[in-house]
Amino acid sequence: MKTVDLSSSINTRSMLIDAEYSIACAKAEGIGLVKFINGDGRGGVARRRALRSHLRNSIRRGSVKQMLEGDKISAEDRLTRFFCNFHPELHNDPDVESKNPNVTFVRV
Repeated sequence: MKTVDLSSSINTRSMLIDAEYSIACAKAEGIGLVKFINGDGRGGVARRRALRSHLRNSIRRGSVKQMLEGDKISAEDRLTRFFCNFHPELHNDPDVESKNPNVTFVRV
């Protein structure tokens, strides 16, 4: 799993560019899972929405396989179970256990 902290990006546009670059690097390195961390500081909610909207479009285009939003993680959720079964390292991730809304996992 590759962890990418997007909280230091200057603005939303540069954050999305950083996200796309991280996805391309993960694919090139053969990494199947990317964990994006959004800060909850100034504009955090709007930036998180922009990132997730961009990732949904990436799923439609086929450049990303699936997305798991941190605040929707649940033991009863099929997508969460699939991600955890496919990527066992998620079982030890503290953000999965805490249902952190500022985290988004992406299968590439």
